[in-house]
Amino acid sequence: MSEEAEKKVCTGPECALPGSESGVKPLDEDLVMKKAVRNFKEGEVAETGKVNKYGFPSLDLSEAIFTRRSVRYFLEKPVPKEYLYKIVEAGMWAPSACNRQAWRFLVIDKQEIKDRICKEVTAYYIKNVPLLILVCYSNRTDNIEYMDHYQSASACIQNMQLAATSLGLGSVCADNLPTRRTMRRILGMPWHYTPIAFVSIGYPKIQPKALARKGTAKELVSFNQWKFDVSEYDRFTRFSKANIKLNVKVVLRWIYFRLPAFMKVLLDPIARRFEKRFDKYNIEV
Repeated sequence: MSEEAEKKVCTGPECALPGSESGVKPLDEDLVMKKAVRNFKEGEVAETGKVNKYGFPSLDLSEAIFTRRSVRYFLEKPVPKEYLYKIVEAGMWAPSACNRQAWRFLVIDKQEIKDRICKEVTAYYIKNVPLLILVCYSNRTDNIEYMDHYQSASACIQNMQLAATSLGLGSVCADNLPTRRTMRRILGMPWHYTPIAFVSIGYPKIQPKALARKGTAKELVSFNQWKFDVSEYDRFTRFSKANIKLNVKVVLRWIYFRLPAFMKVLLDPIARRFEKRFDKYNIEV
C-alpha cells in the first residue's frame, strides 16, 4: 500500500466498535473476515461451522456493518447462483414505504449488454463485475416531495450489501448510470419502473481497510434544532465561484448524458478525466 493510502486508512477510535470504558474496542478485521463464508456446503460453512436458520453464517450484525467495504476490483470467479438469491432475499426484507415492496432485480450477465451500457457511459468498473444487479423500483407514488421509491430501494440495497459481506463477498453500489430513458430502452423496462443503482458483487481481489469517518457520532447529532457547523460549505453561496462551477458541471453532465452514443465514445477520453476513480484500497486517485 502506498504511503498516501496508509495515511487515509482509518486506524483511530472512530473505526472501532463500541465496547470498552474508554468508549471503543479495537476491531480485529482479520478475525472478523475469517468468520465470513469462504466456502458454502450443504448446511456447513468453512471456518465458521454452521449457518443460521436463514442459510447465512452466524456473523454478528455489527460485524457485517463495520467490515463492509466498497469493493471495485474482483477475482475472475463466478458468484454461485444460490448466493444471488440469498442476497436478493435479504434485500426483499428491507423496509419499504407503505410496505409496497415494489422492487425488481435485473441481473446483467450478458457481456454484450454490459458493453452496450458502458458505451452510454457508466461507472468504469462495471464491465468486469462478476455479478451485476440493477435494483429497480416502481415510481408510482404520490410522495414526490421525498421520492419514497428511492428511499425504499436504498434500504433494500443496504440489506443486499450487508448480506454479501456476510457471505464473504465484496460489493459496491453505483448510481453513475446512463439516463433512465436509455436504461429502459436497453433493458426493455416499462416507464413506471425507475432504475435506481447497480449493485456490483464478487470475490474481492483485496479486502480494503477502513477509511476514516468524517466526524464522530456526537459531532453529527443535534437535538430539536439545526446546530451543525457547515462552514466548510460557505464557499458554495449562490453566486460564489465554487457554486457557479458546480452548476456548470451539472448542466454539462445533463447535456453529455443525452448525447448520441457515438458522440459519447468520441468524448469519452475527456469525460473520464473528470470521473472519480479509486484504487484497490478505496483511495481516490
